[in-house]
Amino acid sequence: MYSRLLALLFCQLCIVFSVQGKKYIFLDVNKPINTGDEIILEGTFLNKVSQVRLISDSTSCTGGTPRGSGKPPQCQPLVLLFRPRRHLIQALFHGADNEFADVMLHSVYHKDISKFQSFRLLILVGARNYTIQLNGTPILVVDDQIGHENIVKMRSYGGDFVEYYVIHKNLEERDRTVDVRSSVECGARPGLSTAASRIIGGENAKPGEFPWQAALRRKTVVPWGRNHLCGASIIKSCWLITAAHCVANAGTRNYLVRVGDLYNDEDQAGNIYSEDQQEYDIKNVFIPENYTHFPTPRNDIALIELQPPNDTPSTCIRFSKFVQPICLPLSGDAVDTKSICEISGWGAMNWTDTFGASRYPHVMQKAKVSIQNHGICRTKYGRDRSGNFRLVPNTVCAADPGIDSCQGDSGGPLACMRDINGMGTNFILWGVTSWGDGCAHKTKPGIYTRVASFLDFIQSHVERPPQI
Repeated sequence: MYSRLLALLFCQLCIVFSVQGKKYIFLDVNKPINTGDEIILEGTFLNKVSQVRLISDSTSCTGGTPRGSGKPPQCQPLVLLFRPRRHLIQALFHGADNEFADVMLHSVYHKDISKFQSFRLLILVGARNYTIQLNGTPILVVDDQIGHENIVKMRSYGGDFVEYYVIHKNLEERDRTVDVRSSVECGARPGLSTAASRIIGGENAKPGEFPWQAALRRKTVVPWGRNHLCGASIIKSCWLITAAHCVANAGTRNYLVRVGDLYNDEDQAGNIYSEDQQEYDIKNVFIPENYTHFPTPRNDIALIELQPPNDTPSTCIRFSKFVQPICLPLSGDAVDTKSICEISGWGAMNWTDTFGASRYPHVMQKAKVSIQNHGICRTKYGRDRSGNFRLVPNTVCAADPGIDSCQGDSGGPLACMRDINGMGTNFILWGVTSWGDGCAHKTKPGIYTRVASFLDFIQSHVERPPQI
């Protein structure tokens, strides 16, 4: 019972996912590739050649003969070969007139192209070229010999791949027309990308999928190299909700809140991947008077009030497509075992990684979880040495096989779809990630503070956030 309590001493809680890649990925492109779109591939180089091929439909091919199968010839506007043993990238294309061989265009050396090296490849689509970036550094510009408009498939071979998706420019653009003083709908996802992403046990979050997600971070670098401390949820321009154990002993001057982030990098210099990243100092923290930490957390919820910038004294967070508040539950809201609920955050991939940063994900993680019967959950957790049930009132149990919260994102949201007459609408903050025994234990679901039980506490400090 003490394994998870030990982890709580370090205010860490996250989502457990097994990051296990695929040796090849076949992805169909359902939306046309346009100028300004980004094609992204993440994974690890192995001790052999890795390939990336963008494939056009047959209408863009000229000349050539049918393949052995009788199908039309394929055109490939861009082919990338990565040779880790030689630290080499080669850019080619495959036209129908020469369909039996790739045509070499460029060859460049790069130190990050080496065996067992993690990578993030970004292909920025230009009007008639492709800019290739590796781990944030531009390394190559390749002329487009065929045209990107007719790309219908993306293929990757020979690596350990965990991500392959497209971010379309028209969905990624920041919304600069939002007046932060105006009424903002809560629990919505106006900037949600259609980018496809998938890993075993869970998924990388898509841009704009969790616009209410925030991160509580240390201002100074810590010896173990990770500034991320806990998660939080935006409920109003200057107000967020987190777990009490995240901030009970935290000085407000030593921490900040980051919103609008997908890639929770430590070094933000030149980071072009965050949708609308903003950072704010903390003005106040409010914790229920009856909060206790041992033997198990009770009333584990807290409010964070942000310090408004000097130029906007009445507002803090600038809302946009990628930064939105989540709804608070109403008295009539009901969430049960059939409800659609999701957890999100940047925490450790294994509960033993409390101190190390190596297994913390580079990108926000997400997973769907099911609400568990509270009585059954209470029985599973049993009693403490004093004979009291370890699972206290005003909590929610949620998990699915192999998926749970763990170190790195305590305070993060348990977001559930509000159900009105059988129709899902906006998301509500049903729970705050709190604690559990181990991570993804098959008989011990994650424990979340039930937000609906603390509406009076919330309203006593902040005006009620927007409601639907």
